[in-house]
Amino acid sequence: MRTEKIWDKDNNSFLRAFYHDNIEKVNPVEYYTNFMIFKSMVLERDMLESKDLILAKTVPDSFLRKRAEEHSSELIASLRSDKVDERVLKIFETFRKKDQEKLWKNQTINPDQLCDLIFLSFEKYGYLYSHYRFEILDSGSKSKMLPKAFHQNKDGQIEKIGKTNVSDGELKNVLLHRKVIVAHIFEKDECWHSLFLTYNSLKGEENWNNGQAHFHYISSAFNLTKEEFIESMRSGKYLSTKIHITLKDYGHQVNTKK
Repeated sequence: MRTEKIWDKDNNSFLRAFYHDNIEKVNPVEYYTNFMIFKSMVLERDMLESKDLILAKTVPDSFLRKRAEEHSSELIASLRSDKVDERVLKIFETFRKKDQEKLWKNQTINPDQLCDLIFLSFEKYGYLYSHYRFEILDSGSKSKMLPKAFHQNKDGQIEKIGKTNVSDGELKNVLLHRKVIVAHIFEKDECWHSLFLTYNSLKGEENWNNGQAHFHYISSAFNLTKEEFIESMRSGKYLSTKIHITLKDYGHQVNTKK
């Protein structure tokens, strides 16, 4: 886990960014507890420095860590909903593709339930957790100096932080044509399961259920190795699967009201 201050062009304010590199085979409760402690320490020091830079320098990391650790259980509890469908949890007891397809049929999941699923996969079933994010840019974009952070706001304008030699129009094209795939992988011995999605799905640009945001599901029961699956995402041509799980409360939502 890494963090960085990204200052605006006038050095009057900054964006505090936290980065997860690809996470591989961790105890998710321990990992995210440590991450929340780390994040709390960094943000509290930022706040202290904004009020009194000289005084902030006298505050040791050990003091901030102790404060963060005292609240770590509350921080982790805030991520949990305890509302995962028991039928979904049974996925960690199945080894046949046919059974997995039945368990996921007509299922939905929201971000809070996903957090619970990640933690319970380890606590109840002993699965280790991995998280991967792959971003594939077109070859032209790779050679350009992109800003540290940029996005397109609701008015269609580009907002950016950091030096760049790329026009706003080109930055819009970068966002339009990039491919981003995010995968959650749960593994135990030779068995693994993955829920993964694309940014296109979140934007409502995948042709499933009128653009409803969704996860795909794939596992070791699909007769492929985890390494083969990861490599397919790295290339931007992820292996297809017919199992889709509706993602509620995040991304593009189809209005089901009549």
